[in-house]
Parts: sequence; C-alpha cells; structure tokens
Amino acid sequence: MPTNPFGGDPCRIILVEDDPGDAYLVETFLEDAADHELTWVTSIAELAQLDQPVDCVLLDLGLPDASGLEALHKVRSIVHSAVVVLTGRSDESMAIEAVSAGAEEYLLKAHVDSQTLLRSIRFAIERRRADDVELRAAHTARMAEGLFARPLVSDPRVRWTGRYQPGGRGALLGGDFMDMVETEDGWLHLIIGDVAGHGPDEAAIGVSLRLSWRALALAGHDPADALRHVDGLLRREWDHQMFATACQVSVAPTRDRAEVILAGHPAPLLVRPQVCELDITTSGLPLGISSSARWEAQPVELGEAWSLLVYTDGLVEGRVDGGSERWGVEGLAEAAADVPQDDPDAFVDALLSRAEALHGADLPDDVALLLLEGRSRP
Repeated sequence: MPTNPFGGDPCRIILVEDDPGDAYLVETFLEDAADHELTWVTSIAELAQLDQPVDCVLLDLGLPDASGLEALHKVRSIVHSAVVVLTGRSDESMAIEAVSAGAEEYLLKAHVDSQTLLRSIRFAIERRRADDVELRAAHTARMAEGLFARPLVSDPRVRWTGRYQPGGRGALLGGDFMDMVETEDGWLHLIIGDVAGHGPDEAAIGVSLRLSWRALALAGHDPADALRHVDGLLRREWDHQMFATACQVSVAPTRDRAEVILAGHPAPLLVRPQVCELDITTSGLPLGISSSARWEAQPVELGEAWSLLVYTDGLVEGRVDGGSERWGVEGLAEAAADVPQDDPDAFVDALLSRAEALHGADLPDDVALLLLEGRSRP
C-alpha cells in the first residue's frame, strides 16, 4: 500500500507543465504518495486563475507565456508556497540563480524518479515553512521594538526594567505599547497603552500612537494636551470602533512627586516604600471613544525613594486555577509584596511567573510592564 510522506493532511500540489508526456510522468511518480492532490495547468496564466490553496508548485521553466527565471518570478508573485523547479535545462548557473530567486529545489527531469520527486517536494515544503517562521519572528521582533521603545532618559536617579510578552507567548503581537522620555525641563514622561484587540492591525496602531505621543512629549506639549492629540489621531485615522486605554505618568524634576492621567487604564502600582495601588479618582474615557473626552492629571507624592509598576491588564486578567476568578490587582499587589525587590529584573520576571503559575498556562493576553525606580537625591 502506498505510504504518505506528507503527514496526515493531503499535500496540495500544482504542476505547471505544457508537455503532456512530462505531466503524465509526474502523475505516475506521485502515485506512490498515498495522500496528495495534484492539479495540472499548462501556463502561468492558468495558474493565476486558480483559486485554491497550494503547498508546492512544480514548475517547468519553458512555458508558452514565460520561460527561465521570468517564469519563476511570475509564480512567486502569484503563490506563497514552496516551488520546485522541474526542468529539462541542465544549467548549473541557472540552478543557482533559480534557488537565489526563491525556488526551494531545482530538479532535472532526466534524473528524477518517484522517490527523488517525493523527497524533494517534502523537503521544499518544510524549508518554506521554516523560512516563514523565521520571517514572522523577525517581523515580530521589529514590531516589538516599535511598541516598546528604549526610554530616552539620562537622569542617573532613575532606572527602569521592562518586559513585553505576546499573548500565549505566540509570534503574533497585539497593541500594547510603552514609551518614556525625559524632556529638557527635567520632567520624565511615561506612557503605557493597550489597543483593543490582537493582531497586526492593532500592533500597527500601537506603534503609531506611541510614536505620536513621543513626538508630542519631546515637543513640550502638556501631558493632557498630548493625550488629547493622540486621541484625535486614533479617531481620525482608524475605524471608529478602535479604541485604546492608556496610563500617563509624569515625574517632576525633583523626582519626589508625579502627575498621573488615566484613560480607562489600570492605575500604577506603588511598590516602594509600600505596596499599594495609586488611588487615582480622575480616570477618563479610553482613547478613541469620544471627541468630547477630557483627561485630568492627578498629583501623587512619591517620596524620597520609590518604585512604581505600570502594566497592561493582560497581567492581571489571567484566571486562577482555570476558574472564573481573575488574579486581579489584589493578587498582583500580594505578589509584589511577597517577591524580593533587590533585583528589578528578577522582580518583574517573578511577577510574570506568578501570574502564569496561577493561571495554569501562558497568559492569554499580551502583557507589557515596566518597573520605574527613582529617588530625589543622587
């Protein structure tokens, strides 16, 4: 009985070949595969008209409407799948150019048998999948840098430790974003936000909001005014159903007091000198909800030496032991009081680990958090 070298699911193959004899030979070779779907077309134009998923394209380089590398480039513009060149042209330089142009394999018809063809198709598909994973990881890393930028802070009296973790620790980012800048007047401005939803659109919005906020903050805009401009950008540039929560903290040049603005976002957690959630009573609407929304800064005394934790709600919305109860701010505060604070990196990692341990799995939502430490004296 024929074996299935492609795994449990059918392997969907498209053969682009204008010679009926060569097409029949390929069909004969693939009879040894127990589970595959082969579609034969005679030109690039026919391939472009197909509306079906494909795992691998077997491509002849001598076609009525394209030949050589032109055929390969046209196929690459039509389908995003593995491509195995199957040609009668024994040309080493052509083979090198074809692989460089995106083909996973280059086979000569005269040297192909059933096992060689099946193995090449399987390897080509796996190579394409590996390349896709690597490419997604690279895109994710670049997007994460856009969402969680390195703070522009030079004051030696403050230090920070941050983390960004995609939901489920997957490769797909959401819209959590964070930034911090020190302006020429000595104020230290920090924002953390969470765009509703999860995916590339939300991540792109998060990057745009962060960049807009940074430009406004560095230009010297009042914090509430900067938030109003970011809100206007979100409402004008994207679908009216998109919204984002945000927390903005502005630390005075003396580093012993701050002003906090909340736009539907959790309040920061004061970790030192004692653990407690800041009592912010002036929380406004999330960004993107209403053109009449306004936000007011509330002053907060920090003291001579302090630590402040800002975070997105993915950190506290994990469920406890798989039940309906969420960890919540109370659980976060208890953990912060219980975890040693000597090492900031170990501290934030311990909070994440505690949340995941209680949830019983990776946290489902994105998590961004930053521990900001400061003192009023050098």
